Formats: sequence, C-alpha cells, structure tokens
Amino acid sequence: METTTIIVAAYGALLSTINIILFIKAQRTSLLVDLSKGYLVGKEYKDENLYLFWNAYNKGAKNIKLSTVGFRVRGIKDYFQIPYQMDPGIKLPFEIKPGEAYCCFTTTQQVAESLKKAGLSGEINITGYFTDAIKNKYYSKPFKFKVEESLKNDAKQ
Repeated sequence: METTTIIVAAYGALLSTINIILFIKAQRTSLLVDLSKGYLVGKEYKDENLYLFWNAYNKGAKNIKLSTVGFRVRGIKDYFQIPYQMDPGIKLPFEIKPGEAYCCFTTTQQVAESLKKAGLSGEINITGYFTDAIKNKYYSKPFKFKVEESLKNDAKQ
C-alpha cells in the first residue's frame, strides 16, 4: 500500500511539473526572424532593385510590439539600425499578434553602403534583428551578404 501511494504521489508531482513548464513556455514571447533577398513584384512596383527582407513570425502567446529593425555583423559590437522614418518599406512601430507575421524591406544597396562606410567588404555574414518595445532583441540566422556585388547590381539600375 505504501509503495502505491509513493508511485501515485511521484506521478502527480511529475505531471504538475510538466504542466508548469508548458504553461511558462506558452506565456513567453517567441519571435522567429528570417532574413532573405529578393525583388518586389506587382503592378505598383516599377523598380528592379534587389531588396533585403526582414520577416518576423510571432510563435508565442502574447502580442509583440516591434520598435526597431536592423542587422549586425559577427565580430563587430556595433549594430546597424535601419532608419525606418526615411524608408518606405519599413512601418514601425508595429504590433504582431500571436500567429501573425510582419515583413519589412530595404534595398541591398543601402545595406551595402552602410557596410562599406564601416570599412567592410567582400562576403559577410550578417544577422537580422528586431527589437521590441521593452528592448528584447530577436535575431535571424546568419545570412551571406556580398557587399561589392550588391553595390554593382544596384548601380546598373
């Protein structure tokens, strides 16, 4: 009888612990950030510039209010913040509800010029990020970016 009670108590404690862990995990903010390159398609887009896209997917249970967007280079402590007040492809601040996504973009030429001004060239791994209203940063996986190629491609336009 005593062994059965111990087993039932241990099982109950295990279930309670799992329940608490799952509850805490569900309450966290979880934002997946993706960085990609491409073109704008549609009648309203007349240019042929190559763009860098930041995509954010809210996988958590809470709303997340995005306040800044940018990128960083591994090995450099400085962040490159995109000045969204001057860029029509970026509408911030923006609130993402759970299960929703947000996308913003800027030309690869603007990114390449920023990297060139910082004294960087060649193929560089950049990591995109978003910052929320309470200064949490959410990062993408590293993305290979070719500085000179981006400057040449956009110079042809």
